[in-house]
Amino acid sequence: MYLEHLVYSLAISLIIGMFYQKYTGRDPTWIIIIGTIFPDVDYILWRADYYFFGNPTLITHGTFHTFVAVVIASMVAGYIFMKKIHLPFKHTSGLFAIGMMAHFAEDSLVYNPAYAFFAPFNNERMGFGLLWEAGDLFHMAGTEVLIPGLCFVSIAAIIRASYDENWSFMDGIYLKGARFKYYIQVLLNMNVSMDEDE
Repeated sequence: MYLEHLVYSLAISLIIGMFYQKYTGRDPTWIIIIGTIFPDVDYILWRADYYFFGNPTLITHGTFHTFVAVVIASMVAGYIFMKKIHLPFKHTSGLFAIGMMAHFAEDSLVYNPAYAFFAPFNNERMGFGLLWEAGDLFHMAGTEVLIPGLCFVSIAAIIRASYDENWSFMDGIYLKGARFKYYIQVLLNMNVSMDEDE
């Protein structure tokens, strides 16, 4: 599951962004998408650990798939985003945590068992396995999970467009992508210029 995480988190960010923008005038819910991507970083680190040091590895694919990881990662990410984009810590950390929790929920729906979400307190792997996935789309996604996700995005976009007459799906996706790219550059301390409230 790779593309599916992006699709489902996009749908969630559209809905949460709708309310956030109403009350603050900004839409930083691209942080949710980063939070959704983050747990699978443990797979990259696990492969690198194995390649350079062999077994046993310090990190496995599942190390960042725990609620302990949510607390630690959301606090660290929240602090970084707070400093970089000048939003309250509780907002930035909360949005990042929502993204990670969405990732866990998506994995739980597909896999049974999925991961030991309550480790190190409980190492039992949990999941529901309600959706079957073949991974038949270039091994990047399974159409059985991706298609419902695209429907979810469509419904979220319709709700957002109905709620905000000045918002359109393509403009919204473009701006969210532009913000995502911009703030990644900001986090990397690259020289960019863009209106914060765009």
